[in-house]
Amino acid sequence: MSNTIKTFWNASMTNKLLLVNAVVFVLIRFVTGVTGGNSLLGTNSLYLATSADLSVLIMRPWSVITHMFAHDQLWHFLINMMWLYFVGQMFERQFGTRKTLSTYLVGGIAGFLAYFILGNLIGLGGQAVGASAAISGIFIAYATYNPNQKVNLVFLGPVRIMYIAIFFLVMDFLKLGGHNTGGHIGHLGGAAYGFLMATQLKKRVDLNKWMEKLLDKLTTMFKPGDRFTVIKNDAASGRGKTDEQYNYLIGRGRCRHVLSALPCLALPYFVCM
Repeated sequence: MSNTIKTFWNASMTNKLLLVNAVVFVLIRFVTGVTGGNSLLGTNSLYLATSADLSVLIMRPWSVITHMFAHDQLWHFLINMMWLYFVGQMFERQFGTRKTLSTYLVGGIAGFLAYFILGNLIGLGGQAVGASAAISGIFIAYATYNPNQKVNLVFLGPVRIMYIAIFFLVMDFLKLGGHNTGGHIGHLGGAAYGFLMATQLKKRVDLNKWMEKLLDKLTTMFKPGDRFTVIKNDAASGRGKTDEQYNYLIGRGRCRHVLSALPCLALPYFVCM
């Protein structure tokens, strides 16, 4: 079993994100069963969920990151993980492990900012959890960069991915004002970042660069000497791979320790003490 999990973990960044989300979900359900309340989300303990209430957010600033790895309902977790597996694998094959992780994180942060800003303007209460905004960032970025790529859908056959993206964006807009307005605002915030990131990437402007530099520093902090590097294609080297292919392989090794570091930075009271 341990070898199977290790193989799955090492296979891709998408798999790492799936496993981290799964572990956090199991922890939430375990603590809920023991305490009788969602203490990991915000009742009385670790506070993984984020909030548009500034007075609450100040007391749990790590929730800007932790909320995108936390789910309180099984259906919410399963749907998000199926979407992450579907879009994450496609995105990672083209852009590599480093860009997958940075887009997930920045997309989730963009979703939080949309939720926080608009939530205060319209008076949203409650708290927010889930990877939906982060996954929306990855999905819309990929669809924007490859709008004419076709994917096979059950009962529909091959459909251009841009039409699937438009469908989900329209559904989020139509559901604004419903019982999960904050969640749909977050989805649209993540999607907006994904669109902007992809359009700028086509112009060779990397909006994820600041996050990747931060991940680089975290990696060296926990494993000195193991740095992210962008290696340019050198025809004379005989390497025989494009920049994207080579950086994908390099990134798989050098992103390995980042997700292991995140819990100690984001969950200080539970994991590291």
